[in-house]
Amino acid sequence: MTRKYNNLGYTILVIFFIPLFSSLAHSNIVTPNYTVAPYNHMTTINKWYINKNFPGTKISSVSYCDIAQLKKELLPRFWPNRIPFAAGISNNKSTLFYYQFEPFGFSKLFHIPTPSSKPIDISITSNGDIYFITENQLFHYHYNAISKQLTLLTSRPISKNALKLDSSDSLIGILYPHKLDILSLNLTSSTLSKSISNSISKHIKTLQKKEKIISFTLTRFNNSVIITNKSIHFYNKNGTLIKSIKNENQLNLIDSTQHEDILLASTAHKNLYKYSSNGTYLTHVGIKHLKGPPQTISVYKSYGNIAIFNTKEGAYYTMRTDIYPHHFSAKTHNDSLSISCDFTTIMPSDITIHLTGPDKKHKKELLSKKSPSNRFRLTFNNIPSHFINGTLTIKAKGVYSEANTIEKKWKISLDET
Repeated sequence: MTRKYNNLGYTILVIFFIPLFSSLAHSNIVTPNYTVAPYNHMTTINKWYINKNFPGTKISSVSYCDIAQLKKELLPRFWPNRIPFAAGISNNKSTLFYYQFEPFGFSKLFHIPTPSSKPIDISITSNGDIYFITENQLFHYHYNAISKQLTLLTSRPISKNALKLDSSDSLIGILYPHKLDILSLNLTSSTLSKSISNSISKHIKTLQKKEKIISFTLTRFNNSVIITNKSIHFYNKNGTLIKSIKNENQLNLIDSTQHEDILLASTAHKNLYKYSSNGTYLTHVGIKHLKGPPQTISVYKSYGNIAIFNTKEGAYYTMRTDIYPHHFSAKTHNDSLSISCDFTTIMPSDITIHLTGPDKKHKKELLSKKSPSNRFRLTFNNIPSHFINGTLTIKAKGVYSEANTIEKKWKISLDET
């Protein structure tokens, strides 16, 4: 029975998802020199897969979807942490659904009561909250995974022309062509956070004069990122603009990871881009397992996995870390060495840097730390000269998702490389 249960859990997982700048900074994107692909394809999801694993369901396609790990105290017995809670919009943007885990037999996809007007977007939280917006209303449902009960808690009017909805466990954001409303959440109601909303909305109104507002994401720690047809803007949790970069690749889909990395894609092509929370470019890669461009992307934050859908199919990926070297140099100073290295890690990693002498006997650790995805420009001084012609090793181990390990080595030479 245990073996059957584990196989079932795996099947459900892989099938169901599995300083202010006055001018825009160029993204300076170049094709990375991969050691490994930054994402590992787990499975492709299509109508046949849905019918096989959710027999009797009337859901035939996924337009939008959100996935989250429910808090431990909200999970029923036998629901593994690796299997997400999910809700979405299906069947040509007309039907709302949510996922119900069943420990034995087939899990189920249930419809959420749909108002007369079509849903525009949907977002869920680790508390079991389901939010969705229509043309003029915000709905708040709660799913109790233990009792398997779905309850409508509130509905409230919103302004017309809403573009996008996103949420964290404490805030919900609704993006419009001229503003961003940030709402603070409590058990059964929400209140407009005026200072944050006004700060970001003031900038949006300036952008709106020359650009089209497209989408946004609200991160785990309540930072915001907004996409226009010409630019991408990164804000901190107080609504202060951190950085702006050009949108050079028609990017209009966005989500964020547990550690605040930003994933971006486009409905015009099959490429997936990754930035840090402060707007530093990390990597990009082609989405090879979909026949057409994506329509929605969703990150299972706790595990660092990503689900990508178009209207006919989907693909589920795990994430990997890698080290992209940019520059390395060594020089002598007062009978000692100074070593400089410039490299990027593309996901949060445990990083170690150490030296090995040419005789393999002398060793020295220069750095050991857990770090978010970032570009590192480091200089180490006062290194004994007996490390000349030795080796500098940088090792990165991903802290979640595949948690793979990458190692890069350079010979310590006084000639700049």
